[in-house]
Amino acid sequence: MTARRGDDDGSGGKLKIHLLGPFQIIGSDGRDLTPRRQKANALLALVAVADRGQRARSWLCSRLWSDRSQEQALGSMRQSLTDLRRALGADWRRYLHIDAFTVAIDPSTVWVDALALRERGASGHEVECGEFLEGMDVGDDEFEDWLLLERRYWQDLCEARRQTPHPLPRLPATIEAAPSGGAFTLSMGRHRIEIRILEEAGDGEIAAA
Repeated sequence: MTARRGDDDGSGGKLKIHLLGPFQIIGSDGRDLTPRRQKANALLALVAVADRGQRARSWLCSRLWSDRSQEQALGSMRQSLTDLRRALGADWRRYLHIDAFTVAIDPSTVWVDALALRERGASGHEVECGEFLEGMDVGDDEFEDWLLLERRYWQDLCEARRQTPHPLPRLPATIEAAPSGGAFTLSMGRHRIEIRILEEAGDGEIAAA
């Protein structure tokens, strides 16, 4: 799978998780670190878009192994977490926080394309996004229900970003010359506009040219 580059939006030096389009993990050195097993990828996706970037183990089990007993589901999740740790390598603790109850990502070291799209809003960046978790299928009805809702949300957000006009830059305006000689010099960025004040004799009206 070919590595993708994130926009110039703070992703430099971070682990990159791509959710818009096919799922992909790109290391800070540009290497593709995506695990081969879909359940491991789905688990990380569930965590990546969660509030505060964390999910309870029990919640993850209910979305990915809903047809299994609690003991079986927890065992399967441990295997998926092992797959993630192996894919991320020796530095996995920089990106993931795993304890007995929760799984979380570290936002200071992990960049997520979907979250970057939502946070930057209509700041003038070009919007490029595919279907959320394109092609992902883990064979669990609970996950499929979650995925359907998420795809609708991110599709609507992408469409809204495309339709929002890019704001024009605001240039500070300053007056460089006093009107003692009957003229102003107005500076706006690299542009200068000279305004002359003309007074017509007899009626006291003032016009600008």
